[in-house]
Amino acid sequence: MTLSDGHNASINALALTDDGRQLASGCDEGVICLWDSELRRLRARLRCPPGLTDIGGAASSVGAVSALAFADAWQPGRLYAAQGSHLVAWDTRAIRPREPLFVVPAGQPAATQAGGSDEVNGLALLTSPTSAAAGERRLATADDGGWIRVFDGETGELIRSLRKHDSIASAVLFRPGKDWQLISGGMDCRLVVTDWKGRRGHALNIFDIDEILDAELCSDAAAAGQVQASQPLIHCLAATPDGLYAAAGLENGSVELFSAGHAESLYGHTAAVSALLCLPGHLLLSGGNDCDCFLWNLDSDWSGGSFAHSDKVNALCGVAPDRVYLADSGPAVHCCDLNVAQLAAQQPQAPQLPPLHHYHRVVGGGGGGGVVAVAEASIQGGAPEDVEDTDEEEDDREDEEQDDVGSGLRI
Repeated sequence: MTLSDGHNASINALALTDDGRQLASGCDEGVICLWDSELRRLRARLRCPPGLTDIGGAASSVGAVSALAFADAWQPGRLYAAQGSHLVAWDTRAIRPREPLFVVPAGQPAATQAGGSDEVNGLALLTSPTSAAAGERRLATADDGGWIRVFDGETGELIRSLRKHDSIASAVLFRPGKDWQLISGGMDCRLVVTDWKGRRGHALNIFDIDEILDAELCSDAAAAGQVQASQPLIHCLAATPDGLYAAAGLENGSVELFSAGHAESLYGHTAAVSALLCLPGHLLLSGGNDCDCFLWNLDSDWSGGSFAHSDKVNALCGVAPDRVYLADSGPAVHCCDLNVAQLAAQQPQAPQLPPLHHYHRVVGGGGGGGVVAVAEASIQGGAPEDVEDTDEEEDDREDEEQDDVGSGLRI
């Protein structure tokens, strides 16, 4: 199934409501399409009108859509979009939304300063039941300048700026189950876990991916055509809803899995991994520039498989394996049933099903090497006083981090 006649350019981003009934897609032209996923039809097109001003009163010209996220836990129908160097909020409950709720210059050093045009690459929402009950509506962005910024989702006010990467910050997410932790990845080949609520905003862990990876295993995988002999730049991130696993998709084609430190290297893609999606049951779906999607079972050595797509994969979204949405460099959204893919693994000769290929899974990876777990290694950023924690609160979280080491949940 495909959803077409909405875009005229490459689709870069997808988002789905919690109930799976409304899908949003965003493209290079700055257009966001809202789809009724049940009826499979276009509901509305969203585009910032010319002459729009941001919350600072400056003229705003938003660009291509790079990330989308629905905030159902806060407000049903609330949609956030990263467009160019801006963060845009929409109320999709309106029959024909004409103007956004607000536009924030998210790629600048501060939301109140003019100048600067670092593009926003990643967008994440804090949607845990605890934060929702406390009325804490926060979202985070990652931009070309290596900055991770936290905003108030209701007003668009900048809460905190933390420069965590020496190069482009490509992806960010809030760690499920630990609201104070942000996980970010970038083109500096680093995965950083940050205590964004702490007074110092320090890094709890810094993983240097090029040092973590086992050079011999990577060489063997490259010789077998399973990965590229290139730098392990981080393109995308995902985490399981329980926070037990975090995954990073790399330029070299591998998927790096983190649980109690660096856990595994998942080899299968032959080009950069461009999109990741965690599904119920600790399933992980990865899509790449090799036009393949791989389905991984993170709890076992189950020999999963892949299905071939017709183009490079740009984005994935879904809430269940039987309906996953995929975007590529074309103007249409594709809907896939992963249960069909698993059936094909049992009946590979079925002519109506796509071919399946086994993946190679390396357990243990490079061990715990390349990990920096000291606050002194972080780059600090300023924060308004209203988000600073007391020393006691920060110490409590640090104590809990130590508890995590023994429980095998430490990322």
